[in-house]
Amino acid sequence: MPKLIYVVFILLATVNTYAQETVYFEKDTKTKSSKKKNNDMEQIVKISPLSFIAGFIPVYYERSVNETFSVQVGAGITTTNYIKDALRYAQGNQNNDVKSTKWNTTNTNNTYFNENNNEQYKNRETKMGYYISLEPRVYFNSEGLEGSFMGLSVSNARYNINSKKVATTNNNSGQPLFTNNTYRGNETITDLFVNFGTQTLYDKISLEYHFGLGLRKITGKEYAFAQDFVSSSSMQKYVEGESTLNKTKVGFNVSIKVGYQF
Repeated sequence: MPKLIYVVFILLATVNTYAQETVYFEKDTKTKSSKKKNNDMEQIVKISPLSFIAGFIPVYYERSVNETFSVQVGAGITTTNYIKDALRYAQGNQNNDVKSTKWNTTNTNNTYFNENNNEQYKNRETKMGYYISLEPRVYFNSEGLEGSFMGLSVSNARYNINSKKVATTNNNSGQPLFTNNTYRGNETITDLFVNFGTQTLYDKISLEYHFGLGLRKITGKEYAFAQDFVSSSSMQKYVEGESTLNKTKVGFNVSIKVGYQF
């Protein structure tokens, strides 16, 4: 009888040990499968806290396609472009993106100097514009939305600027006299960049750094005015015009983004 009890005890212990190992194996497999499923559907909503310096305030949404590829889209509003204003001031208040200026006069003897550049934003007001972007990405570590990546981005930012018009009547003040009438100008910046960066995930928070280099196309129009001396007297008046912006050049950007993963 004691031998029978001993044999039964050994069998129960063996079955129990086997059952524990089986349950552990199934739990591990389920966890791994669940993790892979979550990676396939990773999503991050981001902001770029320093982009307002370049005059746009965007929100980005990135979604993984698989463990290597993702797509990021962005949308937002544009405001004053402080970086471009600073560069313009450093270049003597000249807008180097101007292709030509058409003056509202029949006088072809004078070469006019556009004085609107000197006004900066004293008599100009920035109005809300828009920003949109699209960027497919490849992650080199194949870990979803984490690690080093390369992306090809295309973005379009439109800046709207209203300028007060100058009075074109004769005056001897030597200074332009502005009216309440406004000219609606705009500037559109289209970028096609190759971006290199890295993204780190901290639980629900993401942190991204990237550097982009590529082509930048600038188009638009802006208000122009210049002094037009009256030959018959010492009086002077101002003539109005419109400048056309059209230039393609090499551009770059540096970006920091903070996001929420869900």
